[in-house]
Amino acid sequence: MSQTSSGPGVAELQDELHSLRTLLSASLILMIVFITVINFFLLKQVSTLRAQAELLDTESNTFNSAKAVDYWNHLVVYARTHPDFAPVVNKFGPYLNETLLGNNLPKQ
Repeated sequence: MSQTSSGPGVAELQDELHSLRTLLSASLILMIVFITVINFFLLKQVSTLRAQAELLDTESNTFNSAKAVDYWNHLVVYARTHPDFAPVVNKFGPYLNETLLGNNLPKQ
């Protein structure tokens, strides 16, 4: 049996259904655009971070540790002759990389 309903209520419901379908389609399209933009942004960030990581890797491979040790040794000697600078050396001394400095610190 087929029901044919005609009346003001059915036309209103059909209009609401059409507007809901339009709203759902628009929402899906906007979500796809948003996801595409986010993916593009993340791809750009990854490529930028990769370039920065390569630069840091290059810098760490070309780091002149002899100059760093020499500079630190001069700061230690300076701190011994200028007691007001000793807190600075004491503050940053524990954070130095032990493998970099080793036992190259000047003797008292």
